[in-house]
Amino acid sequence: MGHQLSNELVNVLEQILELLIPGNVTAAIESGNSPGVMAFLQQALQDDDVLYERIRTLLTAASEPTRTSANASQAVLTADLLCLLESDHPQAFASLLRLTYMAYYSRADARRQLGLGPWPVHPQGYTVAAESAELLQTLTAPVRARGPFYRPC
Repeated sequence: MGHQLSNELVNVLEQILELLIPGNVTAAIESGNSPGVMAFLQQALQDDDVLYERIRTLLTAASEPTRTSANASQAVLTADLLCLLESDHPQAFASLLRLTYMAYYSRADARRQLGLGPWPVHPQGYTVAAESAELLQTLTAPVRARGPFYRPC
């Protein structure tokens, strides 16, 4: 416990956070690479040895010279590289994505910028528009076509 990422890996993480949640200057919406998100992630990594090792491995893979044309402190990561990382390191990528979203959307200011109230999602929640009947039919068609797959009692 008490792990810290090297400056090189923090740089890679900052670039990944920018790609996962891009900011919008016009709408004054911060990217995933905001101080609150980074602090949340660093705390989570300090508290969990397994998580730290997963994320460190993912960031190290992202900074490999074969994946980027320069050293990690100068490399620019792309969405294509992110897709490759997701396929090569699915558990680590899923962990990072989950933590990033938890950190970003737990901030009242981020929810407010997105037009949501500053309160937590639960228990009050938010009004969500219902999907159309046509969309629901499309989404559930494969399940309905498959038919029952459980054992009758």
